[in-house]
Amino acid sequence: WAEAVYPNTQAEQDIIQQGMNIPAEKFTVLHNGVSGEFQHADAKQFEKEYGLKDFTLCVGHIGPARKNMLNTVKAMAELDHPCVIIARLFDTGERDAVLKQIEQSPNITLIPGLENTSPLLASAYAACKTFVLASQFETPGRAAMEAALAGANIVITPHGGTKDYFADMAIYADPYSVTSIVSSIGQSLQNKKSDALKQHIATNFTWEVIAKKTLQAYEKVLAQP
Repeated sequence: WAEAVYPNTQAEQDIIQQGMNIPAEKFTVLHNGVSGEFQHADAKQFEKEYGLKDFTLCVGHIGPARKNMLNTVKAMAELDHPCVIIARLFDTGERDAVLKQIEQSPNITLIPGLENTSPLLASAYAACKTFVLASQFETPGRAAMEAALAGANIVITPHGGTKDYFADMAIYADPYSVTSIVSSIGQSLQNKKSDALKQHIATNFTWEVIAKKTLQAYEKVLAQP
């Protein structure tokens, strides 16, 4: 009965459209958004507080299996490179195994979860070389979008619609393969930082851009007889 349906990705539209036999003309993809403030992140605060730069960073949740943190930290442990995890802890699933792996990995620094508006979080995005989000799936992985806006290279899951957002400007790792995650991070660390993804996110996926597209979609429905 809906006049319009607004999925976050083309992949989501395909699933809904095919599964529920909804006409294609009802759909408009309205992507998720991210604060444009991350474009102006400064690495100096994080570098001063932790003495780290050009590291590998993961921001997310430790515990839920979907976030795939156990495979992520196993991959990080194999790297001869400093890694940082900024995460909230949940008393579920993988938490204990993830914490045990971190304790055994001297190259991994764990920082308790920071608020999204924290200047230190934005600074961490700017200070890292590579941001990794090897979840089982993401739509789209807003932390990765924030990191991209701050200039980081991105390694991310291919599942859940992420290619709608990162196109060919990220490296896609198989979340079920520690070897793939290690290889993807290693490749990303060798790559120079580029402004291409940063500009792509800034042009297409800030909340200001998404809000205007949402308004246009609503106005189209309201204009129907």
